[in-house]
Amino acid sequence: MLILNFGHPLTEAQQAKIVELTGEQAERVINLTVHKDCGTREIA
Repeated sequence: MLILNFGHPLTEAQQAKIVELTGEQAERVINLTVHKDCGTREIA
């Protein structure tokens, strides 16, 4: 299983809970840093 994480890095306890709920070990966890610059104006 591959986990794409858009939040804070997962703790060991969170990763263990994922294994418990899914019955699968994560082969890889990819932590993606997402940042929205609230100081810029979006153009539609």
